[in-house]
Amino acid sequence: MQFATILALALPLVAAIPQATPTTSTAAPSATPDLEAICESQAYGYADACPQCLHNCATSAYPEQCYYSVFFTVNGIQADCEAHGGNNCRNLALNEVCGQ
Repeated sequence: MQFATILALALPLVAAIPQATPTTSTAAPSATPDLEAICESQAYGYADACPQCLHNCATSAYPEQCYYSVFFTVNGIQADCEAHGGNNCRNLALNEVCGQ
């Protein structure tokens, strides 16, 4: 008898629990970033060098910050080279950071 009483009290509670409604799911949009566009947005005066430097951030979870860092480094190397009277400093800096 006690089981029947507990069952009788529990059924209204179970019925009151919200039921999951079926939903349709769609595939998430492709999250492949346009690395060249991101690179160009961060490269400033080095945008023409993006094809040479794309590989530097191809696997980065934060490509904007990565390309900013790449070109910040290129700029620093170029400035140091020019401060010491170097020649072809821009290309030397790009080759050092991004390869040839």
